[in-house]
Amino acid sequence: MDSDDALDFEFGLPPKKCIFSAKDLTEFKKSKAFQEIQVFIQQCADSVSGCMISELMPDEVSPVVRKVEAYMFRLNKLIDEIPPLSQPMRYGNKAFKQWYSRQVDETKLFLTDLVSPELVQKGALEELMPYLTCSYGDETRIDYGTGHELNLTIFFLCLYKVNLQLLSLLHTLFFIYSSF
Repeated sequence: MDSDDALDFEFGLPPKKCIFSAKDLTEFKKSKAFQEIQVFIQQCADSVSGCMISELMPDEVSPVVRKVEAYMFRLNKLIDEIPPLSQPMRYGNKAFKQWYSRQVDETKLFLTDLVSPELVQKGALEELMPYLTCSYGDETRIDYGTGHELNLTIFFLCLYKVNLQLLSLLHTLFFIYSSF
C-alpha cells in the first residue's frame, strides 16, 4: 500500500465488542476481518522466525517505532505516578481506573501526533483509539492482562493498513512488543 492508498483507506465505525456467544464466534471466524488478523499474525511470526534481537541495529528503527516506544514508556511512568491503593483486592486495584483514564488521555495525544491530519479527518482516531486503549485492559472490570494483546496486534494491523512506515514487522515486534 503506498501513501496515496493510505489516504484512500476507508475507516469504519469505531470498533465494538460483538462476540458474546459461540454463534457470534463462529460467524466472526467466517469474516474478512478474522482472515486479515490471521494473515497478519502469521506474517508477524514469519518475520521473527530465526532472528535474534541482538542482530537488529537500533539506528535502523523508524521514527514511528520510536514514537510508539516513547508512548509506552510514558504509560509505564504513569504507573509510578499512580501507585496501587491499599484495599482488599478480589478483582483488581481501583487505582487502575485512574491509570486507565490517564492512559486514554495519553493515547489521544499520541495518536494525534502519530497519524496525519488527513487520516484524523477520515476517522482514524475513532478506529485506532479503542484498539490501543483496550490493549491495556478493561476499565470497568478492572481487568488487565491475558487476552488484551490481541487489541495491540489489531492496532498494529491497522497501522500497516494505512501505511505508517513502521519499517518492518521485525522491528515492530522486537522493539515495541518487548516494551509492551
